[in-house]
Amino acid sequence: MQRTLGLVMTLALWALPSFALAQKQEVTIASREVAERLTRLEEGQKALAQQLGEVNASLNRRIDDINKRIDDVNTSVNTRIDDLRAEMNQRFDDVNNRFNDVMTLLQIIVSTLVALVLAIAGAGFVMWRKILAVDAAVQTKIGLDQAVREQVLHLEQEMGFVKGKLKELAEAVDRR
Repeated sequence: MQRTLGLVMTLALWALPSFALAQKQEVTIASREVAERLTRLEEGQKALAQQLGEVNASLNRRIDDINKRIDDVNTSVNTRIDDLRAEMNQRFDDVNNRFNDVMTLLQIIVSTLVALVLAIAGAGFVMWRKILAVDAAVQTKIGLDQAVREQVLHLEQEMGFVKGKLKELAEAVDRR
C-alpha cells in the first residue's frame, strides 16, 4: 500500500510540475477596491441585521403563539383534572353513603337478633317460672292425694271397725 502511494505521488509530481514549483504571488489591491468591498460588506451586514431582526420577530411571534397554546392546554388540563377530582370526590361520597347504609342495615340486624334473644330468654324465664309453679302444684297435689289416701284408708279401716260393731250390734239385737 505504501509502495502504491509513493508511486502515485511520483507520477503526480512528474505530470503536474506546476504544483511542485508553485510560489506565492502577491496580489495588489487598490484602496478603491478596498472601499468598494467594505461598502458591500457593510450593506451585507445591514441586510443580515435586517433579516436577523425579521427572523427574531418571527421567532418571537411563534414563541408567543406556542406560549398561548401551552396556556390553553394547561387551562384545559387543569379543567379536566378539576372535573376528574370532582367526579372522584362524588364517587367517594357515594361509597361512603353505601357504607353508611350497610352499617345501618347491620345495626338493624344486630338489634333485631338481640331483641329476639332477649325475647326467647324472657319466654324461657316465664316458662321456667310456670314449670316451677306447676311442679309445686303437682307436689302439693301429690301430697294432698297421699293425705286423702291415708284419710280414705283410715276411714275405710274405721268403716270396717264400725261395720264390725254394727254386725255385732245387729247380731245382738237379733238374739234378743
